Parts: sequence; structure tokens; C-alpha cells
Amino acid sequence: MNMYEGFLPISTTEDTILIVGSMPSETSIAKGEYYGHRSNDFWPIIAKIWDVSFDSYADKVSTLHTRRVALWDVFATCTRERSKDSSIKNGEINNFSQFFIDHPHIRKVIANGKLAHRYFVSIAENELGIPCYYAPSTSRAYPMSLDKKVALWEPLLS
Repeated sequence: MNMYEGFLPISTTEDTILIVGSMPSETSIAKGEYYGHRSNDFWPIIAKIWDVSFDSYADKVSTLHTRRVALWDVFATCTRERSKDSSIKNGEINNFSQFFIDHPHIRKVIANGKLAHRYFVSIAENELGIPCYYAPSTSRAYPMSLDKKVALWEPLLS
């Protein structure tokens, strides 16, 4: 098992939605980009829902800012086998209490996948009083078509 360190959040103080994942994949970490693996459906889902296209990672980040959507992961660090969420151990949770102080307009959290939801729902709802919604994992390892994922993600991003 290897130790992994996640990213800082993509956010502005005006964001109203926070999307949380678990931990970036090895590919994403190597690229320094959220959802950087070409087989992850996150950015294609966002592109379809908001009818946008991306020429660069900067375009993706700019789109999130324009839509007032923040992006972060549950874990600051963890050990795991390669990029498998199912093998995450010794996870250190990011400082969400401070994040929500710094981002007072967040009114909804969307958890990307079961692991993120399991770890974050109690933080969001019990400690912060903010609803946390489950969205199917954008990983292509999750057995659901892109169109079905779009249909389930779309109402959460409105």
C-alpha cells in the first residue's frame, strides 16, 4: 500500500454547491488535476449537463467557478492500493469545519460515489446541518451508462 496526498479544493468564497470525492486517482495526482484519468466520467457528465466543452483543465476549473460549484475530496491523505477506493486505509479527513467557515454560501453537498457519501454524510448533515446527496460514482468502474449517470447527476446540480 502506498501513501497518497490529495489536492487543495477548487473553490471560491461564493460557491453554493460542494462536490466531494474520495481521493484522486494515481493518474489525477500525477497530472495535478481532479478527475484527470481519461476514463473518468466526471468532466463528460459536467459537459453534458451544462452544455459546455473544455479545451483545457483551466476551462474546467473556470466552469466550476462560473457555476459556483466547489470541488474537494473527503480525504487529505490515505494509504491504498493503486487507485482503489475499496482499499483506502488510514484516511485523514480534510478540515471541512474550516472549509465551511470560509465558504458560508454552501447549501448542498454532492458526494461522488458511495465511499465519499459514507464518510461525508455525517459531517455535512450532523455537524454542519447541510444536506448531502449521493450521486453515482463517475468512475467507469461503476457499472452504469454515461447517460444514466447524467440523468442522476443533473437534478443535483440545479
